Amino acid sequence: MQADETYIKVKGSWKYLYRAVDKVGNTIDFLFRAWRDKAAAQRFFEKAIGQNGSPETVTIDKIGSNLAVLSAVNAERETPIKVRQVKYLNNPSSRTIGPANAEPGRCSGSGISTARALF
Repeated sequence: MQADETYIKVKGSWKYLYRAVDKVGNTIDFLFRAWRDKAAAQRFFEKAIGQNGSPETVTIDKIGSNLAVLSAVNAERETPIKVRQVKYLNNPSSRTIGPANAEPGRCSGSGISTARALF
């Protein structure tokens, strides 16, 4: 699983979109939050792992909140999840968000069209 977050505009307000993708770039899970902090990261990882099962490896960027949450998750587990941290990771979740990847005719470049492209 690869996880990251991006900042998009939804209905006139800016939100963080947390997203997890599999090896080929398919969305596994996502979560919109107003803040990018440890509480948001914890909610996202609990939701993603709870609904989709535990991955063997999670690849994240260098955001400290993600590492802190995954470390806490691993402390409670018998078999820890391997965590890979790569600064400025250009992973599939980053490459699949945006106007270039939206459905033709539905994209105006705004955040809401980007959010619609996810579904």
